[in-house]
Amino acid sequence: MPLKECIDIYQSEDVFEHVAYEKLPQIFAYVHTVLKPGGLFRMSVPDYRFDVYRDRSVKDGDRFVFDPVGGGKYENGVVTGGGHLWFPTYESVTALAVASPFSKWEVLEGYDPDGNAIIKPVDESYGRVLRTSYRDPRVAGRPRPLSMVIDLWK
Repeated sequence: MPLKECIDIYQSEDVFEHVAYEKLPQIFAYVHTVLKPGGLFRMSVPDYRFDVYRDRSVKDGDRFVFDPVGGGKYENGVVTGGGHLWFPTYESVTALAVASPFSKWEVLEGYDPDGNAIIKPVDESYGRVLRTSYRDPRVAGRPRPLSMVIDLWK
C-alpha cells in the first residue's frame, strides 16, 4: 500500500539534477502525496546562473550539455554514470512548482531570469541546507547564491 500523508517534511539537496527533468512532475506528485497537510517539500539544486557552474560547464551554443564536476561522463552527446541530466535555473525550477500539486511555493535562494540574486532567509528549523550563500565555503569571500532553494507547501 502506498504511503499517504505520513511525512511532515521532505528535504532534498543536490539530488534532482541527477534525475531526468521529465520524470520530476511524477516525483513531485508522489512527494505531495506522502506529505501531511501543511507539509513542506524543500528542494535545492545547483543554479546554473551561478558563475562557477556556468563557466565550468560544457555548452552547445547557449544550451548546457554537461557539468564535468557534476559527476558522470559525457559521451556521444549523452550524460551517463550519474551526472547532471538537466541544468536548473529559475525558469525550469519554477515551472516544476507551477505544474505541481503544491498549494504555494517560494524561491529562497537562486537567480531570477534577469540574473539578479535572490537571497531570503532559509528557516533551518525545517532542515539545514548546506549549499547556501551564507554557509557554503565556495562563496565565503563573495557571498552569492550557488543553488536554487525552493520551499513548496502542501
